[in-house]
Amino acid sequence: MWVQCYDPLGNWPASTLAAAVPVFVLLGLLAWGRLNAAGAALAGLSAACIMQQFPAWGFSLEKSPVFVFHVVIPFDTMLP
Repeated sequence: MWVQCYDPLGNWPASTLAAAVPVFVLLGLLAWGRLNAAGAALAGLSAACIMQQFPAWGFSLEKSPVFVFHVVIPFDTMLP
C-alpha cells in the first residue's frame, strides 16, 4: 500500500511554501509580463523538477524524466 506524506519537511508551513515554489515561479513570470505563457510554464516545470530533487521529497534524479513525461505529454496532446 502506498502512503502519501503530506508534510515531508516536518513543518507544515515550510512544506506548503516549498510546494508552492513552482506555482510562484509560474504566476510571478506571467505577472512580470516579459515572458510568454509557454516560457513561464517551462520555468514552472523546471522549478518543480528542481524542487523534487530535495531529499525530503524522496525522489531521485532518475525519476525526473518520468515526472516530465507524465506532466507534459497529457497537456501536449490537448493542444490543437
